[in-house]
Amino acid sequence: MDLSKATTDYLYTEVLRNTRCLVVTLDEDGRITSLDCPWGDCELKALQVGAPLPESLSAVLESVPPEQSDQHFPFIYLNDDVVVDVYVLGSGADRKLILRDVSEAHCAELKFQQKAYEVSLLAEKQAELNRKLEDQQAELERANQAKSRFIASMSHEFRTPITSIMGY
Repeated sequence: MDLSKATTDYLYTEVLRNTRCLVVTLDEDGRITSLDCPWGDCELKALQVGAPLPESLSAVLESVPPEQSDQHFPFIYLNDDVVVDVYVLGSGADRKLILRDVSEAHCAELKFQQKAYEVSLLAEKQAELNRKLEDQQAELERANQAKSRFIASMSHEFRTPITSIMGY
């Protein structure tokens, strides 16, 4: 499928404009040298020029070997209310981090997981109630059979003397 240059440029611009991204440039010591948000206004209070990276981002950066590049780490918590996808680009001293704010998507995912968990708990509870109901139904069947046997034997016991009385 070939798209025209105008179409791809429009899609590229539109996607980037609607995505809150922040490009973080680092020095050799791991300090932030610049924060750029080329497609709109994106500010994260946890990041400041001249400051070291927050612990969560440092851990991400340390997990990527210096010679390796272009790694993606989804759902990294910067603080209690900001969740980002982290893209580590470049290698060595030219490393950059691209942070994409996914707080809303992460919150929606957590809500979905919570609902799925609640549904599974309800399914387990329903299965337990069904087992109890089957047990009670089996017990009632046994009681009904015992009642039928009792009535049959009592009926026989009453008919024997009544037959002899009627015959007399």
